[in-house]
Amino acid sequence: MRLKPSILVVDDCREVADILARHLRDQGYEVTLAHDGAAALALLARKPFDCILLDLMMPVMTGVEVLHELKRDPTQAAIPVILVSARVGEGHTHVIAERDADYSIGKPFTRRKVLDAVGAALRTAPMRSSLAG
Repeated sequence: MRLKPSILVVDDCREVADILARHLRDQGYEVTLAHDGAAALALLARKPFDCILLDLMMPVMTGVEVLHELKRDPTQAAIPVILVSARVGEGHTHVIAERDADYSIGKPFTRRKVLDAVGAALRTAPMRSSLAG
């Protein structure tokens, strides 16, 4: 039996994180929330995820910093990352982050854009949770 794909949603705005989680859970995904980059990295150290939705602008540790940490770690570098930010497409730092991410979604987002990006990310990456079993 194949496990549900496991998604980590990282956003400091709890309302946005909850909306993303609801969209994903309605489609059968297993969703875990983190509200800053440091908490996300702590979760990633304990559990594999199949995909990460990552806000760029957060306290404690930004999404850009999280993305760079992920890409430096060979065990996590292949996890598809979808940037979810009002700043997608703006500024030099964000362009670098977008280059390192697999997909990006601007805020405000639609349910369809979120589900399409996650579906595409999961189709192009191996399922980590099914291998961890």
